[in-house]
Amino acid sequence: MAGTVLPLLLAGWFASALGSDSAGWSLMAAVLAASCIVPTLVTWRVTRGLERFHERSSSSVRELWRSAFSNRSLLYALAAFCGVYAALNVQSAVAVYFMISRLGFSEELSSLAFLLNLTVALVAVPIVSVVARRAGKPRTLGYLMLVWAMLAACYLFVSKDNSWLFWILTGATGVPLTAGVMLTWAMIPDCTEIDEFRTGERREGLYYGLVTFAQQGVVAVLLWVVGVALSLSGYVATAAQSPSAMWTIRLLMSGGTAVCAVLAAWMAFRQPMTSSKHAALRRAVEAKQAGETYEVDAFADLL
Repeated sequence: MAGTVLPLLLAGWFASALGSDSAGWSLMAAVLAASCIVPTLVTWRVTRGLERFHERSSSSVRELWRSAFSNRSLLYALAAFCGVYAALNVQSAVAVYFMISRLGFSEELSSLAFLLNLTVALVAVPIVSVVARRAGKPRTLGYLMLVWAMLAACYLFVSKDNSWLFWILTGATGVPLTAGVMLTWAMIPDCTEIDEFRTGERREGLYYGLVTFAQQGVVAVLLWVVGVALSLSGYVATAAQSPSAMWTIRLLMSGGTAVCAVLAAWMAFRQPMTSSKHAALRRAVEAKQAGETYEVDAFADLL
């Protein structure tokens, strides 16, 4: 929550103290980066040696990559994951321009909007969890991504005259945001059992490494595209925006986010892994490890 709310405030405070917007943003980034080091090290230290499974692999790098890319369930989970984080990052990046240039918000009010969004997201965590357990992770993710796309599209009609609509949309977006972050991460470990059934090895590190690398790459490219689009539209940071720049900001905030969310929904609905298939897969893995007979009919399409 601090990382969501503080950036704009810190950048403004540091810019005033240092006399430069560039220096203010740079110092803000350095402070947040340094603050991430402590919890990362603490998390590593207190969980060391408590792994449920100790990962090991005797396979070559080529075999590892072939195994990952032949896992259909993983590929759909990976695509949905990238779509969710693309929508999240595009909306988060453009929201600053939208609030300041379109709505005339101050840095404090903009930070409050981020806080509202994240607070609703945190409250929605147990709700999304219950729904996903009953309806399944892919279906829950898919429908809530469509909800996100519809909410994002409505930003196109937000202006200073109806800024109340912005607050409603920002709060409501917290629910699909929670689903996107929770369920995509939760879908990935389900895919590791397919690899374990095939090879007898657990290689979560391979899967999480691949997913994280792909997500960072997609987000980096999209944020670069956002920057280029703003530049081409004539955006100027310290002046009133031209009509073309305002339309670009509105279209990115609404259409850009909606397109990414729809792609995530499409990939989620196509996800072949279901709760029943995963349960059958786990039983087969345990039976195979125990040297007992097992059936694969229930999850044959995953192989």
